[in-house]
Order: sequence, then structure tokens, then C-alpha cells
Amino acid sequence: MKGQLREGDQGAVEKNGQDGGRQNHKKVNWSISRQKMNEEEEILLEREIHIMKNITHPNIVELYDCFEDQKHIYLVLEYLSGG
Repeated sequence: MKGQLREGDQGAVEKNGQDGGRQNHKKVNWSISRQKMNEEEEILLEREIHIMKNITHPNIVELYDCFEDQKHIYLVLEYLSGG
């Protein structure tokens, strides 16, 4: 199942339909607009990304990948339904 799940002030979350590393889990793409973030928010997001890349725990959403361009930061995260 693909499609947009949510859209907010700073970006959108889309289900990408690929099977994740955990059983019955899918991935979502989260695009975050750089234009709507100030410098401090971007630094905090980079810190959060660094932490998420180094944590593997069954109760924490897994960060599979991260990439960026001039306008957006893209996160590929584990999709957990119902929460």
C-alpha cells in the first residue's frame, strides 16, 4: 500500500510499500522542508538523525536511510501502524 499518510507544516509522510527489516513492517518516506526550519531546528534534527542511526531497539522506530537536497531532508523510517 502506497500513498500519503500525513502532511504538516514542515513536511509530508508517505508510505513507500517496501518491506522493512522487521517482520510485517513497512517503510515510510518523510520529507522535511528546509525552508520552514531555522538554523537551530536543523541542528537539532541533524543530532536526532545521528542518534537514530546508532540505535537499534524493538521499541524505537528504526531509521533505515537519510538523504538530502537543497530544499528537503528525507528520512526513510520504519512504519508502525496504529500509533
